[in-house]
Amino acid sequence: MGLMLIWRGNQKMKKVVDGLSSDDVWTRLEELQLGVEEPELSPEQLRINDQAQEDELLVLESIFGDNVFVLDKVVVIVVIHVHIEVPDELTVSVYLSSYSALGTPDDNSLECSYSLKVEHLPLIVLTCLLPKSYPSNLAPHFTISVQWLNSANISSLCSMLDSIWIELLGQEIIYQWVEWLHGSSLSHLRIDREIKLGFCAYSYIGDRRANSGAVSPEVDIPSLTSYDEEQRHENFRRNIHQCCICFDEFPVN
Repeated sequence: MGLMLIWRGNQKMKKVVDGLSSDDVWTRLEELQLGVEEPELSPEQLRINDQAQEDELLVLESIFGDNVFVLDKVVVIVVIHVHIEVPDELTVSVYLSSYSALGTPDDNSLECSYSLKVEHLPLIVLTCLLPKSYPSNLAPHFTISVQWLNSANISSLCSMLDSIWIELLGQEIIYQWVEWLHGSSLSHLRIDREIKLGFCAYSYIGDRRANSGAVSPEVDIPSLTSYDEEQRHENFRRNIHQCCICFDEFPVN
């Protein structure tokens, strides 16, 4: 499902994803942490939370294998690169009409100027900071970064993670968040076979946890195309292919 990095400490995060600032993500996490008062917990409850976090990290490490990095032991930051479950093929279309503040195109003036087919979408980056009162009282502070979605749509994903936490209050939640982002993001955003891109006429000030790398179709389309081509090549390289001359099977180098 992708790369997971775990930081323990205040080390500066590396680049989260092309077009997105890791410094901005870290600043937002700090703001989120400072904006919520930690409840006073007994030493026993703090010990239980610490153990639950350790157990959760071990589970995540077992799922994501060698793509896990652990640093220091002060505060835990988990960065997960979530690959999106995509239908067989998606159409990415660019429309000339301006989008509203919510990223919704004006249906009365839609005019498709360009479209392309993709099989892979750039990943979603979920960054979590685990407070000492997690999981007993507080959810992880988190941001969601997506290179190609606008802030309004990412804000909607943030709200869904909040809802999942409310349903599972007091339980370890990160794996459930990742699974939902992986399998349900597109359906939640009502993206079936087409992704519509356009020029946003207004800036949208939404959830501070939503970090959009979308710039404009002129920038976003080449980025989507490049990622799709890279993933197709990587899948082709990993697969076993049969030689049409000797009919032996071999991996592509």
